[in-house]
Amino acid sequence: ILKHLKALTEKGFMEKDDTPRGIKLLSSVRAKLDSAADSVRLPILGAIPAGGPVITEEHTQGWMTVGNDIAKDSDSHFILNVTGNSMIDAGIFEGDLVVVDMKKTPKDGDIVVALVDGSNTLKRLVKQNGKVYLKAENKDYNDIYPLEELQVQGVIKALIRQY
Repeated sequence: ILKHLKALTEKGFMEKDDTPRGIKLLSSVRAKLDSAADSVRLPILGAIPAGGPVITEEHTQGWMTVGNDIAKDSDSHFILNVTGNSMIDAGIFEGDLVVVDMKKTPKDGDIVVALVDGSNTLKRLVKQNGKVYLKAENKDYNDIYPLEELQVQGVIKALIRQY
């Protein structure tokens, strides 16, 4: 045990004072442990096209830790990698990550992950004159009016961009 305590002290994780059993975690280590309690690990389930709809296969490609202010639990949230450029006027670019809330009820104007006629896409949900359609945020793309089925799989809660 002494060997391990000495190694932790040398690596800057803890310090020892002159009292018997006087071991103390450094404040920087304590802050990291406290911040870990305020976070949640979310699965990255692959890519979502911000372009024309395409069929995607969901599977976990990795994990990312986010703060509780973004997601409270991993049961109702997941992350997707954005491909394509149909949402650039909304500030969503290829390579961005979006945090998706599966339990939030979609409202008019929300950016959603949707299954439309068997294909997944990322678009703005528009409800107008009793009809629902998906709007691209890029003038080079047409709006998507479902021929058969439109199922919202989640609402975008946050965007993560890595430089």
